[in-house]
Amino acid sequence: SLYWMATTIVPNMGSDGKPFQYISIRTDITERMRAQLELQRNQALLIEAQRLGQLGSWELNLVSGELRWSDEIYRIFELDPARFQPSYENFLNAIHPDDRDRVNRAYTQSLADRQTYDIEHRLKMADGRIKWVREHCSSDFDASGKPLRSVGAVQDITRQKLTEDRLRESAVAFETHEAILITDADANIIRVNQAFQDITGYQAEEVLG
Repeated sequence: SLYWMATTIVPNMGSDGKPFQYISIRTDITERMRAQLELQRNQALLIEAQRLGQLGSWELNLVSGELRWSDEIYRIFELDPARFQPSYENFLNAIHPDDRDRVNRAYTQSLADRQTYDIEHRLKMADGRIKWVREHCSSDFDASGKPLRSVGAVQDITRQKLTEDRLRESAVAFETHEAILITDADANIIRVNQAFQDITGYQAEEVLG
């Protein structure tokens, strides 16, 4: 079987400045290394899960002001970790200008009320594209009620928002005064609007299918 050892070698020096003896200390660290490797595997799985779910995590130390982002948040915000220094102020600057005050007020109020924070808002990319994200977090407080730390998550919901917009537009268009019918790939009618029924005299149940 394989095992891990930590080895420390210390020389004893003679009066001539040369080593005349070496003392070797070896410690079995197999269990520690197994735990470390398991932690690394779990961290890799978490990173992959966040990437697939487009869900990033963050932690804000309210005492020191230090903000830590996971790799996925950098991808969502399309920022380079080597060039961008995460801070609450820089986070606000990355938000769509029209949403910044609303997001800041919501988070500040969550600290004042000691409640969870949950909001949807836009991001404006460097090339002008708009993204939608959902953020939620909870905060820790000391015995006197002073906020110490906030931890939360950011999820990219742009695709969901675009789908909702298309469905909303379709619903509005479906209520037009012009007759509309929708069929499946085999030309079977699966939906008609009220104008179709008014104009043709056929009720939906008479034509569906």
